[in-house]
Amino acid sequence: MLKVEIDARLAKNKEELAARSTITKERVVREIARLALVDPGQFFDPHGNPIEVCQLPAGARRALAGFEFYEDFEGKGESRKAVGYTRKFRWHDKIRALELLAKKLGYYVEKKTLDGVFTLEQLVDALDKADETHG
Repeated sequence: MLKVEIDARLAKNKEELAARSTITKERVVREIARLALVDPGQFFDPHGNPIEVCQLPAGARRALAGFEFYEDFEGKGESRKAVGYTRKFRWHDKIRALELLAKKLGYYVEKKTLDGVFTLEQLVDALDKADETHG
């Protein structure tokens, strides 16, 4: 009986937290979709120059895992001058984001057996053996 009460209280706490925050299942799915489906073209102008991070669309900014900016210089002392810069965009792991999105949307379901995950190879082998025995 205690386990049922604890589970009920945990569920109520989760509902209360969700009600106080702006985080919903739909928002989580939308954020995962941003990571999975980010278009790198959004980070560059038509000439291939990187767009300033503050000028990127909000969805593109949220898809960034990191950003680095380096200014390149030549010379030393007073003769030192800036000759260019390097910008590095780093996105989140696209494959992982796609897996999470597929699971959240119900497109990806692992088949479980008592021993763990039932792989495609195991399924094919089992079907082949069943065909052999049933003729």
